[in-house]
Amino acid sequence: MIKMADINLCTTQGTTIYVDIDIFRFTKDKEILSTSVEMETNGEYEYIDSIKYEKINKVENHNDLKKVALNWIFKHVEITGN
Repeated sequence: MIKMADINLCTTQGTTIYVDIDIFRFTKDKEILSTSVEMETNGEYEYIDSIKYEKINKVENHNDLKKVALNWIFKHVEITGN
């Protein structure tokens, strides 16, 4: 149990958006100038890469993030089939 004499009950809205594409999750926080790439294995997500931004590659909403995510997949994932 954590004991405190007083607590400030001010809350702050989050600024994180994410997009899931198959086993990949792309997470962008407005406060950070990069996107985290995670891969799901057995229900757990593990960090695998970070996408850094340039002026032309800004992410401000889910559609921007989807474009960045798909570009990352096209560059880094090879689909081999069975």
